[in-house]
Amino acid sequence: MTNSPPSDERPCLDARSSRPAIKLSQTVSLERRGAFALLLCDNPPLNLIGRSVRAGLHAGIRHVEADPGIEAAIILCRGRSFFAGADITEFGQDDPGPGWGEVDRAIDLCAKPLVAAIHGNCLGGGFEIALACQYRIAERTAVFGFPEVKLGLIPGAGGTQRFTRLAGFAAALDIIASGRSIAAEDALRLGAIDRIAEGELEADALAFAQALTASSRKGILVRARNRSDKIAEAEPDLFERARENARRRYRGVEAPLRAIEAIENARQMTFEAAMAAEAAIFRACESTAQHRALTYLFFAERAARRVPDVPPDLAPRKIGAVAVVGGGTMGRGICLALAESRMPVTLIEISEAARDSAMELIRREIAGSIAKGRLSAAEAKERVSRITGATDLAAAAGADLVIEAIFEDLATKRQLFADLDRVMPKGALLASNTSNLDIDQIAAATQRPQDVIGLHFFSPANIMKLLEIVRGARTAPVVVATALALAKRLDKQPVVARVCDGFIANRAFDSYWRQTRFLVEEGASPYEIDEALLAFGMPLGPFAVNDLVGLDIAAQIRRNRKDRLPAEARLDTIEDELAAAGRWGRKNGRGWYLYEKDARAGSPDPEVLAAIDAYRRRNGFTPRRISSEEIVERCIYALVNEGAKEIEEGIALRASDIDVAAVNGFGFPRYRGGPMRYAEDIGLKSVAAKIEAFHAGLGYWWKPSRLLLDLARSERGFADP
Repeated sequence: MTNSPPSDERPCLDARSSRPAIKLSQTVSLERRGAFALLLCDNPPLNLIGRSVRAGLHAGIRHVEADPGIEAAIILCRGRSFFAGADITEFGQDDPGPGWGEVDRAIDLCAKPLVAAIHGNCLGGGFEIALACQYRIAERTAVFGFPEVKLGLIPGAGGTQRFTRLAGFAAALDIIASGRSIAAEDALRLGAIDRIAEGELEADALAFAQALTASSRKGILVRARNRSDKIAEAEPDLFERARENARRRYRGVEAPLRAIEAIENARQMTFEAAMAAEAAIFRACESTAQHRALTYLFFAERAARRVPDVPPDLAPRKIGAVAVVGGGTMGRGICLALAESRMPVTLIEISEAARDSAMELIRREIAGSIAKGRLSAAEAKERVSRITGATDLAAAAGADLVIEAIFEDLATKRQLFADLDRVMPKGALLASNTSNLDIDQIAAATQRPQDVIGLHFFSPANIMKLLEIVRGARTAPVVVATALALAKRLDKQPVVARVCDGFIANRAFDSYWRQTRFLVEEGASPYEIDEALLAFGMPLGPFAVNDLVGLDIAAQIRRNRKDRLPAEARLDTIEDELAAAGRWGRKNGRGWYLYEKDARAGSPDPEVLAAIDAYRRRNGFTPRRISSEEIVERCIYALVNEGAKEIEEGIALRASDIDVAAVNGFGFPRYRGGPMRYAEDIGLKSVAAKIEAFHAGLGYWWKPSRLLLDLARSERGFADP
């Protein structure tokens, strides 16, 4: 180590210590507190770890070691968080500064005690910096985790090795391979931090450092690299069980399996060898298509929250109390989502019996969460108390937002909104949960169309992430801003859509679902189709999804649309016939599949195959063998073509919004980035050629998007100018 401060350090004034502070980089400075140094990061809003942060920390460690007057140092962040992770915009770029491994190694091997003082989020590379320090103290509200697998990566600067040595194999396999976060108390219990601050963090960290440098402790440094007690033994099948679990839970995703591989290296390699292996796995993951797709989606989900004519500084209206009209499956789910976010809700039903039934089902749902260990009894009681039942629309008069969740009938919804218009106070939002109907026609039934918006939740509404915000022709920008703020409060992923039949997600999914039924007519079995699309990465096959929704409901929606279709549009009736025969899906144990009592999944039903054979004979279809490749192309390219039309028509703001809706709304595999991104990965020229061929052979539903053809011919992408 050098004996003089590095040349890039610049003095400035530290007001609290009256000593010259040292500016180590644009984002990191060193301040003295007597014999202790504070390495302070200030890189708002999240203290992401980019070049400047790494350079500053690296210079700071050099200074701490070179200055004989410094006994120990504390790494502390300003603002609302400790390091919340890496600046992923720098991934894959040439980096002239100190790399991740170099910085964490310098922290790890520092000859003087280093204490990480943690508040807010301590995630990914931030958690790795904390683990590289010899000691860690955290506020009780701090959150820890390794979200790298969600970007197709693994921790790449020692996370799989230091955390494993501190917390053990079981904890590492659970937390690193899943990407889930843990609270400070859990981190303390696992040994990942040393103590929880009871007072002001900086003061407690200084007291901790002072205790560490007391005469009896001098020269004793506890490094994670030297710990072996937590990894001395492992259950014989622990890692294989972890792999089986990862394959089941994250089907098709590579990063969790690579993380397990890196963690297992702690059992069979030295620390340095396992670190080198971790870095190699990280680099391999960084070069994969999955990482590129997941990173694209990371930014796409953030872009979906931005609407060009809704200024980011436009203040949303205050939403305190909410009323929900309709206590069916969707209405109850919306109430649960609101109550979970600590919002008072009034559930309005048509009668006392319907109200009481809905409230009882809500209580059962919350009780089920207690039984599964997801909710404490105290929190469950609070959630129940936030939901009040009523039978009169007048109960909505004190709400700032009302969400209609009744059955899909335009005339009924229009009448309800006319009634709500008379009841709701000025400035309140009137929202419909409709999945298909025209928001503008609903808004026209009121005297305040500027306050009407679609809030399309996906079932189950308290679990599914997507919230489709449907903007009518006269919806005010401030109402859109308020809906976006509500989505954030509910921890939902918003996508803003304009008005059309099905909006973004359902319109695209209908094109996908339609092709599956046509494929059945032509010769594929529903079970072959489900298998092919499961292999592609969908979480459920389309026919299993249809059984969940209900064949009777889907048949009703199709009948409502039939009169609006041109004569040349091909129509199938196989699903209608099954629904008419009483095969409604999971709700009565018989749909495309047969469901035994309490079964988690259905089984193929020979009666359905016989009904399909009879249908084909009656309708003149000669069945043919259809490959898995054709099944996937027909279904996924239909999504792409319809998505391109949504962009053409202005229904979707951007192609990435369609990807966000597809991933969060109906389970398009996240690691493929979404249908539009998937098409670009294959090549729009190739996809467009296939769509043109399908149009020539299959007609109306395959009319190519003009936008798609133009992009293919000019060799541009959806985001290109």
